Amino acid sequence: MFGLFKLPVLASAIRSPPCLINFKTFQRILTKKVFEIITLLKSGKNPSEICDVPLSNIRYTPSPERTVFFKPYTLFSSLAYLQQYNPEEIIEVIKQSKLAGRGATFFPTGLKWQASQAKSCLTPPENIFYLQCG
Repeated sequence: MFGLFKLPVLASAIRSPPCLINFKTFQRILTKKVFEIITLLKSGKNPSEICDVPLSNIRYTPSPERTVFFKPYTLFSSLAYLQQYNPEEIIEVIKQSKLAGRGATFFPTGLKWQASQAKSCLTPPENIFYLQCG
């Protein structure tokens, strides 16, 4: 089954329209290629096996000590780092980072966490926990 969806204009659309099948990209879609794709799909091929792989747009990779996005990352290493802090210190680290929400007001995350932690007459019983995401 196929569906038609509006796609944003892509650079490759100048040459000919792109197509997505199961979220896999097919470029330069002309009549002959449509028939080839349908034939391959009918023969049991998976779209990921026959799709076009776009060329990488990465033009420059900085040296390891000057990069943020390409640094090696070990899962949960941030949590291991944060274990040395108590909750108040973690909130202070977040406040100093100036991390802000992505909503319309860009509300500072550290202040949100600090307000969530503050004790008041509305504090729930000790056996009830709330998770704040955002």
